[in-house]
Amino acid sequence: MEVGIYIRDYIDDPTRPMSEQIEEAAEVCRRARGLGFSVIYSPQHFIGHPTVWLQPMQILSRLAPDAEGMKLMTG
Repeated sequence: MEVGIYIRDYIDDPTRPMSEQIEEAAEVCRRARGLGFSVIYSPQHFIGHPTVWLQPMQILSRLAPDAEGMKLMTG
């Protein structure tokens, strides 16, 4: 059985740099891999004002090096 995790793909703190919040998602990805999860999931959001939702292909591209051996999934 493969078990995946929904990765945080939104920026909700306008007082912190976006890159810092994306790196937090990368850390979650590394921890998930270490815990044995096999899939990282990033959904598509078209409307989410005022929250900034990252596009799944861009965030998964950033997470790919940290998700070595895991499947990357969009939705």
